[in-house]
Amino acid sequence: MSRRTARHNGEACIAHTRILAPLSRYDEVVDAIAARMQSVTVGDPSAACMGA
Repeated sequence: MSRRTARHNGEACIAHTRILAPLSRYDEVVDAIAARMQSVTVGDPSAACMGA
């Protein structure tokens, strides 16, 4: 899964907003997305802890 899915917050025309997967792999896809999103930092981008 691309980090671009979350990075642009839907503000770029290249931001992916849908994930198509076979129903037979639904649980696998959800687990992979959840694992990937655990590494995303959410917060104020101007805060010192965000690397600004």
